[in-house]
Amino acid sequence: MTTPRQGRRRELGRPKWSLRDDPDRYRIAYFMARQMAFPVKSPTALARVIMQAHHCEIGSRDDALALASALLEGRAINLQPKTYERKGHGDPDAKSWRDQDSANAWAADFMKKYRRAEDRLMPNPSAVDAAAADPTSDLSWLIRMVNAWFIIHRPDSHPDPLAAARHFAAAAGEADYFETEMKPYFFRVFKLNSQ
Repeated sequence: MTTPRQGRRRELGRPKWSLRDDPDRYRIAYFMARQMAFPVKSPTALARVIMQAHHCEIGSRDDALALASALLEGRAINLQPKTYERKGHGDPDAKSWRDQDSANAWAADFMKKYRRAEDRLMPNPSAVDAAAADPTSDLSWLIRMVNAWFIIHRPDSHPDPLAAARHFAAAAGEADYFETEMKPYFFRVFKLNSQ
């Protein structure tokens, strides 16, 4: 004879975070803006490159140039992971695409998280309108950060791209992130002089 379970059900896995608290929130905003600015045929290939930029060693100028070129073209590249902790098994002959390379596993996990966030934040047009109007909502944060990253990617879209991107990031409550990550990215990628 068994007895019924008592008490609360224990939550398994990672806690459910709001987008503003999720460690991948910046990558999600970057990914969406990058797709809007320069659409690629394979979003998964783009996710793979973005995750490699985060998880892999970029030890030389050649690695950096190869990564930048792959990012612009939305194609795969192989870089050496920073740590020995790998999600994929690294077996090129594996049946599962995910197990062929750790970058594939990172990209698959990222795309799953991205699609979940998209489904949760944008279930229907009326919900999108209501959430976008609320400055405290995750969707409002995402819209502002995607706009900021879009302007960084496409500086020709605005007469003063740095000021516009700074405005959107500050409206999302991410002024510090703009100064430490987005602004240096802007100058690195587009080789502009500081004003």
